[in-house]
Amino acid sequence: MKKRMIARGIVGFFIGVTIGQVIPMISCLVYGEGNYYPVAPALAESCGTELSAVWLQFVLCGMMGVCFGAGSVIWETENWSILKQTVLHLLLSSAVMFPTAYLMQWMERSIKGIAVYAGVFVGIYAVIWLTSYLAWRGKVQELNHTLHKNQ
Repeated sequence: MKKRMIARGIVGFFIGVTIGQVIPMISCLVYGEGNYYPVAPALAESCGTELSAVWLQFVLCGMMGVCFGAGSVIWETENWSILKQTVLHLLLSSAVMFPTAYLMQWMERSIKGIAVYAGVFVGIYAVIWLTSYLAWRGKVQELNHTLHKNQ
């Protein structure tokens, strides 16, 4: 399991960095009015320079990728219930996302901003979880049907 976690963590770093670059590009297409902002303007201001902010975003997005990649082995622990896997994965995801989002100023730094971010995060997590669950349930049903048919 450790080897899988390390391998997925390494791949996750690069995926995290890539996502950390793609999201600002998409945001700028939607909200940038023709301008490109590689990081949140408030982050660039608090870091002193845009380059410092970009490096910080690079490292933190990479580390998020490491955590998500390595943490994906939670879903392969077969002796854990789906509830335990979900709770542990949600806790890990939250422990990674919330501090990063706060540091990167992806959320408003207020109780309301944190609550809105938490609601959006949990909502997105629930949609992804439900979609994955239904897809895997369909595959299991199909496999069971094939097995019963061949008996």
